Amino acid sequence: MFLVAVATTAACTQQRSSTASIRLTATPARALYDTPVTIRITGLKPAQRVTVRTTTTDERGVTWSSSADFAADQTGAVTNGQPSIGGSYTGVNPMGLFETQTPPPSGSDQQTYFALPDDWRMHVTIQAGATTLASGELSRLYPSQVGVSERQQRPSTAGIYGSVFLPADTASRKPAVVVFGGAEGGVGTIGDAGLLAAHGYPALALAYFAEPGLPTELRRIPLEYFASALRILSQQPGVDPQRMVVWGSSRGSEAAMLAGGYYPELVHAVIASVPSASANGGLPDARQPAWTRAGVAVAVGSLIPVEKINGPVLLVCGGRDEVWPSCTSTEGIRDELAAANAALPTVLQYPVAGHLVGNLLPFVPSVVTREATASGAFLDAGGSPAADAAGRADGWPKLLAFLAAVPRS
Repeated sequence: MFLVAVATTAACTQQRSSTASIRLTATPARALYDTPVTIRITGLKPAQRVTVRTTTTDERGVTWSSSADFAADQTGAVTNGQPSIGGSYTGVNPMGLFETQTPPPSGSDQQTYFALPDDWRMHVTIQAGATTLASGELSRLYPSQVGVSERQQRPSTAGIYGSVFLPADTASRKPAVVVFGGAEGGVGTIGDAGLLAAHGYPALALAYFAEPGLPTELRRIPLEYFASALRILSQQPGVDPQRMVVWGSSRGSEAAMLAGGYYPELVHAVIASVPSASANGGLPDARQPAWTRAGVAVAVGSLIPVEKINGPVLLVCGGRDEVWPSCTSTEGIRDELAAANAALPTVLQYPVAGHLVGNLLPFVPSVVTREATASGAFLDAGGSPAADAAGRADGWPKLLAFLAAVPRS
């Protein structure tokens, strides 16, 4: 999910000649949603103040909106790269209109999760006071619309539950990523895997509990399951089996680093988002082990043997993470690697972001500051939507650069 192409469109909604020359454009005309978009308005009066408003309707029929106030420059032009002087955000944030959309206040937990419709469009309106000067619409595309294909994997046939996403072009072999989430359970990384494939990296969005045919709880999950997923992905078209990557977020970070440490022949790079340096207990019973290997429990509280990882490591953390101290764990992991004379990790540390910075998909509106669990409970994630969005916008291109640089084993 969450792919964007922006169509350049302009429409004047007023008949008066004073607005006839006002033009609204957006470039690039077609792009993935992680590509920054420039919105430009021309034909205004110098120093004229205008409000840019956006609305989007999600798949539940809820309308999300944002606004920003701008003052035209001496040529009568405004772009979203200028400082906003009012509205949903202030200061310079070129993608602020995308990131700060919110639903109407209702107190509903359901409205705190932005769900995209099959045909996602953002309506943009330019206003001077109560007068509408121009309007246009931005169209957003899904992975399938840019040639990405999906192949479902199910326990009854493949032994795993997930979906493989393959790029449109699989002629050359690229690094491939098995990506999975944390305490929320299920296969919640469809968007991550689809977007990775759109960038040319085959990916498998993997569930490891709370889906049909899998354990119902995060308890005694065999690490062999992740090894099976890696083997399945390694056999897909366009995959370089010598450049296999695991990316786990939150509780999934434990599994990612454990898989990297225990299966160095299968894992050649690890991405751990908002990680823990040690193996935690299961959920909902923390006295139970979360992970096993060869039927033996990975001891609760034991340090993860990151020094055994056979390849580069990328760590992402939020300094105001309220779920657990992910930046403290990141420092501990770095110290473990240094003590073992192993290559130091690449660290993306965002001091004012929370736990949800670990989902690096950028330019997606969200008002979430709580982490969901498979039981339906919520944990305070810390940070803020704005701080988390800024971290994701910075981190996503760095994650892509990390993947591009993964060496062949």
